[in-house]
Amino acid sequence: TVGDVGYLDEDGFLYLVDRRVDLIISGGANVYPAEVEIALMDHPKVADVVVIGVKDDEWGRRVHAIIE
Repeated sequence: TVGDVGYLDEDGFLYLVDRRVDLIISGGANVYPAEVEIALMDHPKVADVVVIGVKDDEWGRRVHAIIE
């Protein structure tokens, strides 16, 4: 497998969310960079965005967005 992460909705449709290697675990919460990027791209002033996890001693990883 390639490590894709997804879920089935109540109608049985499969949604692929992200890759396991891209998953950011922050304070025990699973954060999928692609979902954050999609939400940020909805803003009219955002031309491009990349979301990454940065090492954090308290949370494990912190979510950071680089926005153009």
